[in-house]
Amino acid sequence: FQNNIVDSMKQFRLHTENISDLEGIPEHILLNAKKRAEDEKQEGYVLGLDQPTYIAVVTYAKNQALRKLYFKAYGTRASDQSDYDQQKFDNTDIIKETLEKRQELAHLVGLKDYAAYSLSNKMAKEIQRVTKFLNLLKTEVHTVTAEDVQAVKDFARSKAYEKALEPWDMAYFVQMRQQEIFSIDQEALRDYFPLSHVMKGLNQLFEKLYGLHLEKVSGRDVWHSDVECYALKQNQQLVGYVYCDWFSRDGKRGGAWMDTLQTRCRLPHGEIQYAVATLTCNFAKPAPHQEAGLTHEELLTLLHEFGHCMHHILSEVDEFSLSGVHGVEWDAVELPSQWMENWGWVEHWVKVFSQHIKTGKSLPHDVFEQLLKVKNDLVGLYLSRQILFALYDISIHSSKPPKDREAVHHQYIDLLKEIAVWPVDWNQRFPQNFSHIFSGGYAAGYYSYLWADVLSSDAFEWFAEDLEKISEKGMAFRQKVLSKGGSISALEAFIAFRGREPDQKALLRAYGFGQKA
Repeated sequence: FQNNIVDSMKQFRLHTENISDLEGIPEHILLNAKKRAEDEKQEGYVLGLDQPTYIAVVTYAKNQALRKLYFKAYGTRASDQSDYDQQKFDNTDIIKETLEKRQELAHLVGLKDYAAYSLSNKMAKEIQRVTKFLNLLKTEVHTVTAEDVQAVKDFARSKAYEKALEPWDMAYFVQMRQQEIFSIDQEALRDYFPLSHVMKGLNQLFEKLYGLHLEKVSGRDVWHSDVECYALKQNQQLVGYVYCDWFSRDGKRGGAWMDTLQTRCRLPHGEIQYAVATLTCNFAKPAPHQEAGLTHEELLTLLHEFGHCMHHILSEVDEFSLSGVHGVEWDAVELPSQWMENWGWVEHWVKVFSQHIKTGKSLPHDVFEQLLKVKNDLVGLYLSRQILFALYDISIHSSKPPKDREAVHHQYIDLLKEIAVWPVDWNQRFPQNFSHIFSGGYAAGYYSYLWADVLSSDAFEWFAEDLEKISEKGMAFRQKVLSKGGSISALEAFIAFRGREPDQKALLRAYGFGQKA
């Protein structure tokens, strides 16, 4: 499934010698496109369909036809609608077969459907609890989402855009609106977040939270020259390693994720095996001899994935199958990662992470204040999309498998019609690209992101009450949550840390719904 997506993307190639076609696209994307053209002995620019290029085009390209081309190409990867790969890598039949096999597996163990099978070892336990949770959220955010979409339409109209807003126009006008109203341009923030300095700041955060030192090490075997290895130490003693594969490249899976290479456990002769994690991102690779710079959004991605890594590496469980991220209920596994993102919204730490590549200054206070305003701007759109994906996932795994290829399409489209208040391209094939549930570990579990958002929002509220006690509270989080792995239930760990069960309203508070009301 995932290989089909990667192979499909590799077939896409856009060559142009006219720089005006690419007006508005960030310079670092153009530099890479020019270098690729030179490598292929072509004039002008050659662009692919990798994630950084796709995001840059639909967000910044002034050429609407180019935005449309990219939006349609990215949204039909590995499907029967792709017009650039001759439909060689269509995932539709794989989806149908996967759902059939999962249903069969559930029946073999005496369960009604795969959703029941998947939820049997999760915090939520029951389908009804998940659907109630998601539908309550859907109701809470519906009106706000409609207002968000209208705000983007009104802004586009204010820019003399009189046509109906198309799906490939949304990101473009959202970015333009944020830049005009809040004076925030994510691309301009790259100069404030050079990757090497972000890692130095992360070391300071880990020292405060956990008493750990993070240092880059050389001489380790790596699978690509872009990969960097970092050691985590406490009192000069090795705790574990993180291998960081930072940049997008041809043939590499898109997105960002953490994985395990080695798990902390006690070996048969009594010695302790340390943990090793991998952290993979798809940041845009800098031009030769230039420093990689992150947007604030990419900073949050880095923090998120390091949250997963800390969950794995700081385990103190001796049993392999319950150590680190192993054995943790899947709807709680995002707690440490989403909790970690919050440090990207604390001004002191944003200043620690930032250092302008020319002036050496940290992010100015007024820019941070504007970032905070942007944080929950148009949040209804984000939450509604997450709710859509989660409801689709739980729906297809708690109903009969699709009887044919057309049914695969309509399982998603019917739900999209019910929820979407934003412009939609009905020829898109999102399920054929939904790696989380068809080639990842989130089958009948995508709701976990929102579920864990409740846990992480609630947990961070305790930190936010008194950030001066970061070391004391960080050690409590390490000992009561991170160190336990899957040796106790996630609910037990949360109660031990927070002193009570999770408050579902914490998620809405975190996204500013109290202020919106």
